[in-house]
Amino acid sequence: MKYNNAWLKMLVLLVFASFVNAGYSQHIKADFTFQLDSFDCSTFKFTNTSTGTITSCDWSFGDGVNSTVYSPSHTYSTGIGTQVFQVRLQIVLIDSLNSIFETDTITETVVISTCDSCDIATFIELDGDSTIAYTGTLINRSKGNINKEHWDFGDGSSSDLHTPTHLYANPGRYTITYSAYDTLISCKRTSSVTFTIDSMGYVKRKAFLLTVVDANQLGVANVDVLAASVYPNPSNGKVYIQSPNENLLKQMKVMSSDGKVIYSGEFLSTIDISAYSNGIYLLELISESGSAFVKLIKS
Repeated sequence: MKYNNAWLKMLVLLVFASFVNAGYSQHIKADFTFQLDSFDCSTFKFTNTSTGTITSCDWSFGDGVNSTVYSPSHTYSTGIGTQVFQVRLQIVLIDSLNSIFETDTITETVVISTCDSCDIATFIELDGDSTIAYTGTLINRSKGNINKEHWDFGDGSSSDLHTPTHLYANPGRYTITYSAYDTLISCKRTSSVTFTIDSMGYVKRKAFLLTVVDANQLGVANVDVLAASVYPNPSNGKVYIQSPNENLLKQMKVMSSDGKVIYSGEFLSTIDISAYSNGIYLLELISESGSAFVKLIKS
């Protein structure tokens, strides 16, 4: 059978085009899903659900920020109110010659509006530099519909209590981060404070026990009532306790580092620790408005 050259060229082109088109449609296809991160009203988790062998991908989050992470998370810097962003995902297939063989793109709309119902405001602050070694007071002024709390003390320790205490073992610089949640609407707010514990045990700020108080339940004036001087400290005999408001101090406790109560009773302005074993103890001074803790050292 004989064919002319023009017919042969057309046949080759048709076969080649059919081969390329058939292969192209099944290499890669861009697709993704997204959802709001729990307890953060402006952070989204994007899950790449694209099919095929993908060499690389590029995300554009619609706010001028890009990412090449396969399935990234992204936090939008946005205030209260509804915000709309166009999120684009482009996937690429590179061939063996390091050339772009195929690309595919998909764009989805992300709407942020959950922030409208998050009425939590967080603010924590240290009540000045400490005047008594090993002690410090942190005031929590946070407000709103808070039903879950978390404290990160900056030294690897944490607490979910409302008003926790924490003993820092070493001098240094620490950042405390407080997180407040409204779990009913996946709302989270945070606040941080950074401070330094010097080698003499003072907060600015050797170790001190931090007490958190709620400013809505206990005023700053009442916190100051618990201020006391304990000396000498360290000591191997008698220890003297002085407070500008001694009449408000009703009781006291002395506890060993393992939590054993050595003394519990009425407030004493002088205690004798000569019979105590050498080590660290906690002295708790108790008034009607709360407690203050002092780290006591027997040497």
